Amino acid sequence: MTIYTTGAYDLPAQADRNRNSLMLAAGTGSLGVIDGVHSGMTISKTTGMGFTIGAGRAAVNGTSASEGTFTVTFTSSVTGSFADGDASYDRYDLVTIKTYENNPSTSGADVVVVKGTASSSPTVPATPAGSLALYSVRIVAGTNAGSGGWSTSKMTDKRRKIGVPEFIDYTPTFGGFMDLGTNAIREGRYRLDGDKCSVSVHLNPGSGAAMGAANPLYFTLPVPAASPWIYYGQGALHQPNVGVFDLTVVSGGTTAIMWATGANGAYVQPGTLAYPFNGLSAIYCNMEYIIDLP
Repeated sequence: MTIYTTGAYDLPAQADRNRNSLMLAAGTGSLGVIDGVHSGMTISKTTGMGFTIGAGRAAVNGTSASEGTFTVTFTSSVTGSFADGDASYDRYDLVTIKTYENNPSTSGADVVVVKGTASSSPTVPATPAGSLALYSVRIVAGTNAGSGGWSTSKMTDKRRKIGVPEFIDYTPTFGGFMDLGTNAIREGRYRLDGDKCSVSVHLNPGSGAAMGAANPLYFTLPVPAASPWIYYGQGALHQPNVGVFDLTVVSGGTTAIMWATGANGAYVQPGTLAYPFNGLSAIYCNMEYIIDLP
């Protein structure tokens, strides 16, 4: 089922949409705002050329900035399908949410596929006014239900996330140490914003902890990184009465490797630095990286 807000109890639809726009970040022009997906609306392949868009909420600008912003809610999945592929060339199709200003009572918005042009060098079609892009899909020449249908590997997520995502607690696993000691504190928090993951971790080693020099130090990530890309973050290793050592954090796959600042600014394995590591030391790391979306 598809719903969009048509107005509060004592407000006409236009006034309600203008009020909704005040809660969004400003866009281009004096009346423009940034629309996007607040939650959900993930795509799934059904059979052949079919797909579903899951439940979720989004804010979709009208056909003009003065029209305001539609609040669209899918209370359950919405179905759609792609046309068969061209005989000779690939094309890109764009899966969108389309709003209907003149039909506000029952079907104010729906999922619509904007069919691209088949070409030897295809491009993604433009998003029509009054619509919001969700996904682009490359429809390979000759694709049809009989050939297995469209492929999720040819899909690009176009959902622009809006709203402030919350931090989620997780317990990172640290490796590369000889011994973390007793009563070690391992804390982690992360936040997802579209395909970007922001991570903050803290390690406070326990009594009798010892750092290993043979292996790089690492901590586990809450969500796997998009392979084979590598992303960097910042951190610090605090040694009381000795100093604070900068850390460079490199992520890939399911772990993040920590490298410390050594002589002349070169990065080395923290365990090779000449200082003791005990329960009075602490490691703090913050990083951002791109995740693999389902």
